[in-house]
Amino acid sequence: MGDGDKVIAQSPAAKTGMLNKQRVFVNTGKNIVVPDMHGWSKMM
Repeated sequence: MGDGDKVIAQSPAAKTGMLNKQRVFVNTGKNIVVPDMHGWSKMM
């Protein structure tokens, strides 16, 4: 999310266990664009 050149945050955090097919959000700062989450489940 964002159009910066460097990763400033991510979720889940680095070196954290993840579920199969879990999404990773990477924040690069600047102009943040939130993805359309319509239809996503809590587990995705």
